[in-house]
Amino acid sequence: MITFDDLVNRTSLSHLMPYDSYRFIRAFQRLSRQENMEEHLQKVMSPEEILLDDSMRVRLINALPPEDCSRLLYSLTHSNVQNGDQWDKLNARLKAYNCEDFAKLFDFLHLKAELAFQLIPKVVEKVEDIPEAASIIGPAQKLFPHQRKALLQLEDKFFRMEYPRYSAMLHMPTGSGKTKTAATMACRYLLRFDGGLVIWLADTKELCEQAYAELSKLWRQQGDRDIKIFRAFDSTKPNFRAINEGILVMTLQTANKLPQSTLYALAAKEPFIIFDEAHKATAESYEMVVKELSPDNREDTKHRLLGLSATPGRSTDDEIANRHLAGLFNNFIVTLDIPGYDNPIRYLMDEGYMARPIYRPIKTKIDLKKWPKNLPHPSVATESSNKVLDKLCELAAADPERNSIVLQTILNLIEEGHQRIIVFAATVEQASRLAFMLKYFGVSAAAVDSGTYTAERTRAISNFKVSRTKNPKPLVLCNFGILTTGFDAPETSAVVVARPTKSLVLYTQMVGRALRGPRAGGNKEAVVATIVDSNLPAFWDVGKSFTHWEADWNSNRLPS
Repeated sequence: MITFDDLVNRTSLSHLMPYDSYRFIRAFQRLSRQENMEEHLQKVMSPEEILLDDSMRVRLINALPPEDCSRLLYSLTHSNVQNGDQWDKLNARLKAYNCEDFAKLFDFLHLKAELAFQLIPKVVEKVEDIPEAASIIGPAQKLFPHQRKALLQLEDKFFRMEYPRYSAMLHMPTGSGKTKTAATMACRYLLRFDGGLVIWLADTKELCEQAYAELSKLWRQQGDRDIKIFRAFDSTKPNFRAINEGILVMTLQTANKLPQSTLYALAAKEPFIIFDEAHKATAESYEMVVKELSPDNREDTKHRLLGLSATPGRSTDDEIANRHLAGLFNNFIVTLDIPGYDNPIRYLMDEGYMARPIYRPIKTKIDLKKWPKNLPHPSVATESSNKVLDKLCELAAADPERNSIVLQTILNLIEEGHQRIIVFAATVEQASRLAFMLKYFGVSAAAVDSGTYTAERTRAISNFKVSRTKNPKPLVLCNFGILTTGFDAPETSAVVVARPTKSLVLYTQMVGRALRGPRAGGNKEAVVATIVDSNLPAFWDVGKSFTHWEADWNSNRLPS
């Protein structure tokens, strides 16, 4: 029977270490003296931990002799596979992170089977069934003063007797409670309109999960009758034709795939539409959905449209696109207006609702000598030049010196005492590579992206969210493209922005992951370490980002 050591000996260290990490670690080690790489890897990662790493496990499984692979697969599935695809089937089976499967894998390789149950925490996503009814509970949910003020202003405009508003944008900073405020507004709407329907739209599963949980909690506290709350995300779809009232939480992708007749049927119920991350509302497919479901401005209609955004603009330099977005919401915006403060973010920081960011630029250089001649140079390209940014991200992720700087930045933050750090990588590969390199240097780290298998993604995020009192170890979560919205880990005290961007919207969202203040379960201060490449802009003040789009909404604004 083959052992773990036999399996390791069948592959080289450079091949075993994933994402070309061998080359990048060698580059990093040139800056500091390190021991033999193979000996070091064996010290910081046990055989069982190596097998729990997706990429390393795949390489080892692929090194199994055919007869051993078939025998191991049979022990897991009780089916004989010997047609050459047993390696793929075995790798696919292990992606589910089933404790029993890994116990058999460990045992097969003469490792301790019981460690599978210790190393793989049992992560179960709580997915509630569509409830027939919500419980009615007396006391209302308490709002922070700034949330209540925004809610009352919005409620006054939506429901006043003369000249009500049918569309509006709610503009609140990341971390100040947009979801809670809008969910409370949804409950007020359902209390006002017996038989009313709320449709909450968002473009990710995470945002929908967040909204579903908040709406369920608030209605149980504030509701005056039984209602149904429907899920139309995460592979769950109700019978849309049967929805007449209650709450429907739905991804924009699901809405976009609905037949026009179904959208018309939902619109006929005169719903209250809430569009989360509404700066995306003018994307062609999303705008079509909004217009199909939007209010028709009749005086007797229950229709309302509410957008939510911390950055109510499409671009930092495209005035036409920004005004188009404002027009979609009738040029009406409800924002935080705090007496004595010219910017509400200063108030939120002073009162402890938001952490005070400490901006830390980390300067580096990327060799652009091989920049494609058919693309504009990054120093002059606009933020809409996606091909330019994609190429720049590709170069950034592949540059050994820049990767060494990113890695050293993370290690420095850990040395300073930070226990929860989020890293925004330039590519999927860089996120995974950084996570592996951190594990190589003894740091607990994981990587997630849109393609990460659900069980592994859930495990990584759940582990990161464990409170610092329960797990005081430093934890690092590297990601590409999925943690900018719909992700709430208040104890995060530092972010590393290693992704080049010219988008103020994207940068603000990334920074916002670490800005939960002590009154929201977070920190007084948070470090924002941004990798700044030569001749490329960086944004340093979320306070300024809050007021950046004021002119676009003030232009041609209708009287309130």
